Amino acid sequence: MAEEDSVTAKVYPTAEHDKFSILDMLEYFEKHGALRVSDLHIKVGAPPAYRIDGSLVKLKGPSVTADMAKQLIYPLMKKKRPDFEEV
Repeated sequence: MAEEDSVTAKVYPTAEHDKFSILDMLEYFEKHGALRVSDLHIKVGAPPAYRIDGSLVKLKGPSVTADMAKQLIYPLMKKKRPDFEEV
């Protein structure tokens, strides 16, 4: 799998860091505990957001583009289901 199609591909530019991969975003759950952080929302046209203690908290950074969303989400889908293909 090429780096740009990988869960480690640095795709999302943040205010505090250079860029996040989907794995970087998911590691937030481990750092802050699954009891406090329950969801990761990735929606085109808005910054990624975590549900923390029931409230949505957006990452400091730009809105997700369609291309960013695809680069973040598709590697997870392909890893879980190798037969997953774009429609």
